[in-house]
Amino acid sequence: MPPKAGHAALWYLAAVLLLTVYGIEVCPYLEGLGALSLAGTLGAIFAYTFVLRGGLYRLLPLAEQARSWHHLKLELALWAASGVLVTVWNTFWFEFPPESGMKVLVGTLTIGLFASTDQALRVENDEVRRVAAQEVVAFAVPGRYMSIATRFLIFIGFCLGFVVLVLLLVLHKDFVLAMALIAQGKEAPFTAIALEVTFVVGGVVVGCALVSRRLGQNLRLVHELQIAAMSSVVAGDYGGQVPVVSSDELGVIAGHTNRMIDGLREKERLQGVFGKLVSPTVAHEILRDEGGAELGGREVRAAVLFTDLRNFTGLSERNDARSVVRCLNEYFGMLVAAVHEHDGVVDKFIGDAAMAVFGLEGRDDGADRAFAAALAIRDGLGPVNDRLAAEGLPLLAQGIGVHVGSLIAGNIGSADRMEYTVVGDTVNTASRLEGMTKQLGRSVVVSAELYSALSEALQEQLEPLGDHAVKGRSEAVSLYGTAMPP
Repeated sequence: MPPKAGHAALWYLAAVLLLTVYGIEVCPYLEGLGALSLAGTLGAIFAYTFVLRGGLYRLLPLAEQARSWHHLKLELALWAASGVLVTVWNTFWFEFPPESGMKVLVGTLTIGLFASTDQALRVENDEVRRVAAQEVVAFAVPGRYMSIATRFLIFIGFCLGFVVLVLLLVLHKDFVLAMALIAQGKEAPFTAIALEVTFVVGGVVVGCALVSRRLGQNLRLVHELQIAAMSSVVAGDYGGQVPVVSSDELGVIAGHTNRMIDGLREKERLQGVFGKLVSPTVAHEILRDEGGAELGGREVRAAVLFTDLRNFTGLSERNDARSVVRCLNEYFGMLVAAVHEHDGVVDKFIGDAAMAVFGLEGRDDGADRAFAAALAIRDGLGPVNDRLAAEGLPLLAQGIGVHVGSLIAGNIGSADRMEYTVVGDTVNTASRLEGMTKQLGRSVVVSAELYSALSEALQEQLEPLGDHAVKGRSEAVSLYGTAMPP
């Protein structure tokens, strides 16, 4: 958006006052007009320029798409036009020599440099705030890079160049006047000359201070937005972006910061997707490990929970596919919630069966958590059946087997298609124990190894079932189960 008209009006008013004093000091022709007449002439010309400025901003597309660099060029052009108009006016109306108007042009450009830079920096500040408020990343000027130091040096260079010109013009007039007075035997007005030089230098210093203050505010604003975006990232919020409105160091940093945030957001999205396909714990481990996408595994002691629905084949034959899927989703929804509540990993779904693992992260309470999850799944089946019955869907029955021991956890498969899972005798035994729940008449059956690893409070919820032959085991296995249902 264009700079506010009020700021431009203040600069034009200041220019009328300063150029009136400056013109009287550097040009005897302008001095002859008198302060009021000169101020009136300058005021009329700058008023015309101000009106022209408003029209240009309405006609040109600067308000919507241009950057501060474009505003700077337009503002400087308007100030230069003001100086040219003064030169033309003085030449044709007052019949002053062109060099008189050129002196005013130099003074006008000096003030215009400060005013235009201030206005352009205001545009940049407004653009940063607007983009930040809209949460949209603006673009830097394509193909243009100019560092902050370079911009500042160019600005200082122009300031020094103009101040040298102004001082030379002032001193030239004073030198001619001083020589004339000395030739007449009078004292040269060295005090007045010193005051004039002080006036010029002081004006330039004030202008530099105003522009430097505005530049500092812009740098601080962008810095604060950068810190805010990074603080959000530290807090786990990847929704923020840093506005990119300049092609300098801050623009480059902002661009890299935005790409970093995009990368973190994508990683979080992938972890969320993995968390639905595998489990949040496994997804975090894969993304954290540099070799997470390589085949291989690690040996770990963990508890495995295996559960399966009973007579599901018959249920599938007696009901349509939509009803069967509805039953499975209702059941697995409860199962996953129970496993995650006890910090377990749902390893896979196999038709109407599911396998969960507890202890992959290295904690030594995997057995307790696995058995507690088994009890939660057992108790959660009743509410699931209540909801299914209310919808006229068939009821479910289940069996759960739990075993603990060493297993291999990692990526299994091929280089093109792999799956993060667990394998080993511990997994097979848990599956066999689940298969024995029906013949033993228990909803949950566990091995003696798991029973020994349980806390005393959980052991009290199990009763010995004796030694039984388990497929895949050469010797009988001591089993424990939950109490027989009444």
